[in-house]
Amino acid sequence: MQAFCDSERLTLEFCEQAFECAYGAYTRGAPEEETQTYVTLARIFMSNFRSRVQPPEASLIDDIVDEARRRLASAPDADDVVRVRDDIRHILADKFASPNLDENIFITRLRSFRVKLSLDDKRKVSFATEFFEADESGVAAILDPMIELNTSARTRAELIDAVDCVLDAVRALYEDIPGAR
Repeated sequence: MQAFCDSERLTLEFCEQAFECAYGAYTRGAPEEETQTYVTLARIFMSNFRSRVQPPEASLIDDIVDEARRRLASAPDADDVVRVRDDIRHILADKFASPNLDENIFITRLRSFRVKLSLDDKRKVSFATEFFEADESGVAAILDPMIELNTSARTRAELIDAVDCVLDAVRALYEDIPGAR
């Protein structure tokens, strides 16, 4: 698998086809295990592709927001949320020590992502319209628009919480540095 991901055969088109396979399995009512396998493979392919073509700051945002989102989803109480934020802070401290990573670019991109999520939330933007590059009627032909809007809203709320957690971790990290603002 890693040899393929490192090869030139892993292209954006291939990643898009992998997601189309996952969506195809979902729409034909494939067993949950099969659908999840396709989704997992598509995510692995896309993650590897993006890490190859993106700057390190963008890759770190993808990875750290995904980690925060996943961990927050399983955090049953406020103490666990604090532990997640502290764990994210430790991860960021290690990553910021890398000479290949520009902290200012990371923070600027993360804040921009947060603003975009907020604006999309206010406008009730559908992820499907962006992903499929379709208008509302095109999305409606594929799935129920209300289900898609509700799913998009829930997903966006999870992402906003995750980005806020990472931003809190960044603030805490800088508060630990004497003389930092």
